[in-house]
Order: sequence, then structure tokens, then C-alpha cells
Amino acid sequence: MVNAPSVRLTEQLVTEGLVPAERVAEVAALVGRGAREEDALVESGAIEEGELLRWLARKLQTRFVATSKLARVSIDRPLLELIPRKLAEQLQVFPVVYEAASQTLSVVAATPQDPSLARTISQVAKVLDVRVYVARPAAVKAAIEKHCGGDVDGFAHTDNQGKAQYLNLLSLYDHNTVDPDNIGPVFPPAAARAAAAQGGGGS
Repeated sequence: MVNAPSVRLTEQLVTEGLVPAERVAEVAALVGRGAREEDALVESGAIEEGELLRWLARKLQTRFVATSKLARVSIDRPLLELIPRKLAEQLQVFPVVYEAASQTLSVVAATPQDPSLARTISQVAKVLDVRVYVARPAAVKAAIEKHCGGDVDGFAHTDNQGKAQYLNLLSLYDHNTVDPDNIGPVFPPAAARAAAAQGGGGS
């Protein structure tokens, strides 16, 4: 007999009135098929991503980064190189900001509650302080695949809504009708500016 997957996070959210009790089985089924519980909660529609991330950040006394924001972030090579790709994949962490003056590195993590995470990153990146922020596991994985593995489609796979938004942006881009301020999830700023200049005849 196969044991039912643990969905303690979901059960706690039910207790606090944030997730309907009837959604537990659906979340558990997704977890049983290999999804992380946080992703299963959002993908099943049991709770909105923003509400889940705010709740987790409050519990862990930290901040959170939404998937839509992480998809638009621009990361330079020196920042990426602070955490080797192999370690980033192993720990499921991704660097987002480095403050040189204080030697502080901010990362998003799939398991921000891990007490050893900041210490390990600090030793590897050779920084004085590490701030660990909350993000969906699927978003952290997508960021690693996009920036370290060159998979520009990484964020299209975070969930059905993300895929639909991504395909819509591609369609708009193909027709040269994209406002560069709204193209962030697909193209880096330089590409957006180039596309806008080409579409508008270069102003």
C-alpha cells in the first residue's frame, strides 16, 4: 500500500482558513505526481500565488519574490558566477541582488527555511551576509534554467497561466506591437529596446 504524500503546508493553510478543505486531495494528488507542495497549491487553484508567498514570508520573517517579477529580473554574469550552476541546482537557489558596499548577497530559494542555506551560500560566494527570500520552487528552477542554462522559455513552464502569458507575449512580439515596458517576462531590456526601435522605425 502506497502512503499518501504529506501535505502539511496545505493542512496548515486549511486550518488558518486560507485553503478550502476540499482542495487537499487535489493538492496531494499533484504532490504524489512529483510536484512541490507550494507549486501544487498554486497550480491547483487552491490559493493565489501572492497570498501563499506573503503567508510564507510572514512565517519565515523574510520577503518574497513573485514569479512574474523573477521572470523580468536582469542578472549580469558576475552575479550569476557567485553561485556555481551545479550548486544552485542542488540547493535550488538563485542570486538576485549583490550589494558590494555591505558584501550582502540576496537570493531566492525553494527551501528558505533551511537553516544551513545562508551559511553554505556565504562560504561559497565569499560574502559577509546572505538574505534568503521566498519564491515558488518552480520559479527558482525556471530562473536557473533561463539564466544559467540559456532556456529562454523556462518561465513558460511554471504553470498554465505562465505559459498562456508567455505565448501571448510572443504573439505580440511577432506582430511588432509590444510595449517595451510590458515585454519583460520574455526579453531582456536591451532586446526590448531594439524591438521597439525596429517596430517604430527607430526614433
